[in-house]
Amino acid sequence: MTLACSLNTPFSPCSHKSSFDPPSRLFHLESIMSSSRYSTLEKATHQIRLLEVLPRSPLKCDALVDCALAVVSLDEAPSYIAPWGDERNKRPVLVDGSEMGVTRNLEEALRHLQQEHKSFLVWADAVCINQGNCAEKDHQIQLMRNIYETASVVFI
Repeated sequence: MTLACSLNTPFSPCSHKSSFDPPSRLFHLESIMSSSRYSTLEKATHQIRLLEVLPRSPLKCDALVDCALAVVSLDEAPSYIAPWGDERNKRPVLVDGSEMGVTRNLEEALRHLQQEHKSFLVWADAVCINQGNCAEKDHQIQLMRNIYETASVVFI
């Protein structure tokens, strides 16, 4: 898993360590986010999906990180960050209003970078690539070098 985002990002005013304990149920990408949620990407313009991490409420530091999927073209040089993480330990975030399991590293990075008044863009392959569409996965894998090279920051 990889994370990418734009970085004019001050530290979170929520100075607590993430103590979220995921519920006993497992978060399965396929069961939480249906393939129909993903719009078709245009290969000719090198489109990818980015997670827009939405501003957090200053009153809800422990709320789930709220995100939305956005389609962008690598040809337009978008600014974003990219993280890596361990797929075994999942935590929930909100993506387009639905809970989705992401790696602990990704959830913690998103929570740490999330701001009160400004959104930012992240590329995380497990979320931004439709994992149920083999043709899309094959094409997006071909773009990964460009995705990492274009990212403002890559977190490993």
